[in-house]
Amino acid sequence: MPFDKTTELLITLDVESLYTNIPQEATLKCLTSDPTIVIKWANKGGATVILPQKMYKDECLRLLGNTQHYKRLSRDPTPEIQEEIAFLVSRGSENNWLTKEEAAFLIQTNPKVPYFYILTKVHKGKIPPPGRPIVSGIGSVLEPLSQFCDFLLQPLVKQFLTYLKDTTDILVLLETMPFDKTTELLITLDVESLYTNIPQEATLDVICDQLERTRGGSRTPPEFILDLAHLALTRNFFELEKTFYLQIHGTSMGSTFAPSLACLYVDSLHYINDILLIWSGTKREAQAFAYCLNTSNPCLKFTMTKGNNQLPFLDLLIHEKN
Repeated sequence: MPFDKTTELLITLDVESLYTNIPQEATLKCLTSDPTIVIKWANKGGATVILPQKMYKDECLRLLGNTQHYKRLSRDPTPEIQEEIAFLVSRGSENNWLTKEEAAFLIQTNPKVPYFYILTKVHKGKIPPPGRPIVSGIGSVLEPLSQFCDFLLQPLVKQFLTYLKDTTDILVLLETMPFDKTTELLITLDVESLYTNIPQEATLDVICDQLERTRGGSRTPPEFILDLAHLALTRNFFELEKTFYLQIHGTSMGSTFAPSLACLYVDSLHYINDILLIWSGTKREAQAFAYCLNTSNPCLKFTMTKGNNQLPFLDLLIHEKN
């Protein structure tokens, strides 16, 4: 069925009139109200995962038990962070670095506490499945600041030669790439747990260097942008079961400007995060290349996947045309 016809059918379809499986509906309601299980999306593939509540909690605590990445707090730091943001906003307003609209945007009224959860990596095939840490900061005191920092940093990210805006960009590029499956391999390289492994101070240094190169291109001075980014990155806190934590290494998936931070840091090492290669060497040479990458930086480790005819990459399945 043509795409436009399928879309039209989905829009006009009266789903409720077709839904007759009442026992199934009752089962789903029963499951969602069961306190002994947790229902979440899988990290990849869009599957729904049901875990025993204890297994889910144990994985959360295992991740948060990494004292190099997380630190327990004795109380909710929201009031202190509100004061820090108010101070920066006042300074920015007085020096005309912020418009009235921007200043008002950065002040979050009645902020919510960010909360921690995980998406399970069922594709790893491990029991219990490992989790990907996520922090939901919607409505939090740092959400507007993170969004504003992303707005300020995006021009830096978009100047990279490796920057791809979206899936359409990738598809257009792939059309220009010849591939001979008889002599070449499709290879992907992905940085393991990138967001939680980028060092905070080194990332801020990269931001400083990038801003200095473009000094004068914005009414907002680099020093002030760096102060905003420092606050948004180093005060990233959240709650799990009434216990507060501060992320002291890396950034959290869920933060608006986390992708920009990751891109800036990885590019400073002349790397990119998600890599698709058409490899003309041998499999042994590909393994040696991956080993070289994984011994070059203690913070970043790559996972390599090889395929002859097809390979998943981001939200695509790449394969040779017939």
